[in-house]
Amino acid sequence: MSRFRNILFLLVAWAGVLSASAQQMPQELQQQLSNYLTQADFSYVSEADVKVEGEGKFSVQDSCYVLDLGVMQIYSDGQKRWTVDKDAKEVYIESAKGSLAGEIAGYMLEDVKGLSSGGMVVVVRAADGTRLTLTIPRMKMTAKAEADYFRFSTSSLGKDWSITDLTN
Repeated sequence: MSRFRNILFLLVAWAGVLSASAQQMPQELQQQLSNYLTQADFSYVSEADVKVEGEGKFSVQDSCYVLDLGVMQIYSDGQKRWTVDKDAKEVYIESAKGSLAGEIAGYMLEDVKGLSSGGMVVVVRAADGTRLTLTIPRMKMTAKAEADYFRFSTSSLGKDWSITDLTN
């Protein structure tokens, strides 16, 4: 469960990056950026009862995203969300809340600071006081990805995988 909570923190932090970036840009530039896939590598530190550190990759486009933490990934095409745990060999398929903002409701953006590299440091706090610091050295914009980029296919998984589809 703490793994999932850390992932939610990362989503909040990423949304903070996007909203902070958007606030600093003219309207015309914001509209142009909506035509791209935004990607970044990041590191994070979660400070609660137990300190958790890690690295990952994030891709976001409109209401779609992919969060990759190595052994765990989350894919969302804006309609469905696939949470994939490679260690446990489990996939949970759920309805997405329609937008990144909907996914992260209830978490608070505490601070956003720019880095000289053009990246950002984002701090998020949960209702229980747990704090997450996300460091993004730089972000890159590329051509929009096809919708399948944000979907996870379970068709190639072995019989030893557990797939729970909560959308049916």
